[in-house]
Amino acid sequence: MTDSKQDDEAAPGRAVPSPAAAAGPVDEAAPAPPRRSAGPPASSTRDPSAEADRPSRAPLVLALLALLIALGAGGIAGWPYWLAYQGQDPLAGIEARVGRMESRLDTRTEELEAVSERAQRAADALRSEMEAREASFAELRGAFASLSSEVAGTGPVDEPRWRLAEVHYLLRIANQRARMEQDADGALALLSAADDVLAELDDYGLYPVREAIAAALSRLRMQPVVDRVGIYLELEQLSARIAELPAGRREFPPPAPPSLPDSDADAATWARTLAQRFAGLFDFRIHRPAPVLPLVAPSEINLLRHNLRLKLEQAQLALLRGDQAVWQDALGDAATWVETYFDPDAPGTRSLREALLGLAAVRVDVEIPDISEPAIVLERLRGRLTAEGAAS
Repeated sequence: MTDSKQDDEAAPGRAVPSPAAAAGPVDEAAPAPPRRSAGPPASSTRDPSAEADRPSRAPLVLALLALLIALGAGGIAGWPYWLAYQGQDPLAGIEARVGRMESRLDTRTEELEAVSERAQRAADALRSEMEAREASFAELRGAFASLSSEVAGTGPVDEPRWRLAEVHYLLRIANQRARMEQDADGALALLSAADDVLAELDDYGLYPVREAIAAALSRLRMQPVVDRVGIYLELEQLSARIAELPAGRREFPPPAPPSLPDSDADAATWARTLAQRFAGLFDFRIHRPAPVLPLVAPSEINLLRHNLRLKLEQAQLALLRGDQAVWQDALGDAATWVETYFDPDAPGTRSLREALLGLAAVRVDVEIPDISEPAIVLERLRGRLTAEGAAS
């Protein structure tokens, strides 16, 4: 009996009837028990039997926590199946991201390879350039060493030798001016400069060279001087004046009608007058041996000016070549065109025609004499001096 009572008290889920319930039903009309007056607690000690009867909450918390863990694990495990049910591949997103990362990695790899190739090519180009420069430097060093040895072997600088080389150069340039460019003034100046250098050297052994230079100067001064540069520039000025020439105009006034005779004139006078009036109704042309030049249309005047400039350019080329026939023909044609197709009474036309005719009378075929003798004599003397120096 005692054991069953203890089991009943220890069981947490079993209800224990209160004394009031055991006493029987309570009368609803019975008055409620009086409230206790507020006061100090009866006792601070608790009844151990009452705390033992209160149910514990730890099992309930553990049960809730286990339930939450089970629900989370079930959701995680069922998420792929849910995506498969919805028609989505759970690994598609991951594979797409992995593919994008692989493509970016491949792109970066290709870029790095291209940069590496460019760097390798640049390094190869720099290496080849450095090798070429080293080879050129080695060649320059060898040439410098060779020149240094030659200079060291020649001994001290001989000033007369250098001055003779200068004279030889001046004589060669003078001969070129005379033969190739037909420039007598330039040849005279160069020969005079060479003679001045020989005079400064004051060497009696160079007397034959100075004698040949004096003969060449005399031959050049005997020739008529043609200022080719001045004539060329004058033709340029005349060509610029062509645009200002006025076009020619031809007027054909009608013939004056014959006057009527007086009233007291005889019949023969009247007959002659009537015959003249009748003949004036017709146009009689007389055949001339010289052809009649047609008038130039206003639209063709610019073409005529251009052809006139070409004639002057042809005269300039003949001047430089010394071709007297072409020179005279070009200037003669230009003067004829100016007189024929432009206003002959205009002051600009008359002055241009007179200038062209005056230039056509100039001789441009002046032949420059041969002045190569001084250079030949100097070369013989230099060869002899060199042979004497080597023998000594």
